[in-house]
Amino acid sequence: MLERVHAELAARHRDRINHTVSQMDNATQRNPAPIEEAAAALASPDEQAGAPVAAEHVNEHEAVPVPSVTYS
Repeated sequence: MLERVHAELAARHRDRINHTVSQMDNATQRNPAPIEEAAAALASPDEQAGAPVAAEHVNEHEAVPVPSVTYS
């Protein structure tokens, strides 16, 4: 009984986390400028000249695929 309750709670929390990550990913895809600005601000002075390229690199390779979530 407790194992089933634990499994249901874990699944519910996992679904909520996946949904939140998906929303964050969608927001980033719609408006990547704040992400690029943050990446540029964190770059060292030597790297700042290439910050836009570095920000594109981060966005392209740091994106994590989010599994689709269905709610019943």
